[in-house]
Amino acid sequence: MPCPDVRHRPLWPAVLIGLACLGGCTSPTTDEGLIDPTTVERSSTPNDYLACLASACQAEVDVPTQIFVAPATKLFQAWRDVIAAQPRTVIRNVDEKRLLLSAEESSPVFGLVDELALKVIPVSETTSTFALYSRSRSGFFDFGANKSRVADLIVDVRRHLGGSG
Repeated sequence: MPCPDVRHRPLWPAVLIGLACLGGCTSPTTDEGLIDPTTVERSSTPNDYLACLASACQAEVDVPTQIFVAPATKLFQAWRDVIAAQPRTVIRNVDEKRLLLSAEESSPVFGLVDELALKVIPVSETTSTFALYSRSRSGFFDFGANKSRVADLIVDVRRHLGGSG
C-alpha cells in the first residue's frame, strides 16, 4: 500500500491548533480563588469576553448587560442553575454573600479549559444585573467561543427566569 502524499494537505488546521495553544494568562482572584469580573484586567489577546454594565466594570466591556426584574439572590440562583447545567462545566467557587461564582468549562475536542466568572449586582430590591467574564485559560485566539458562550448563557438565564429581563 503506498504512503499518502502529505505534501498537499492543508496546513491551516495545524496552524490554528498551534495558535490556540500558544501563550497563557492568569486572572486576578480574590482571597477565596474567585475572579471578580467587575475588577478583572482584560488580556491583550482576543481570547476573552466581558458582559457588564459599563458603569459597573473597570475594564472595557464587550457587550452591555440588561437589568433583570428579579432580586439579586434570585438572579444569582438562576445563573448558578444555568451554569451547573452546562456540559463539561464545573462550578469551582461560590460566594453567596458577595454574589460571586467561578466555574471552568472544558472544550469538547481538546479539553482546553476556559474560565467563567460571574458577579450579580443588585440595582434595587426587585431588580439586578450581572457581570460575566469568559476567558480561555491558554491560547491567543478563541475563535469566538467565549462570545458565543456568554450569549448562550444569557439566553438560558432569561429562559430560566421566564423572560423577566
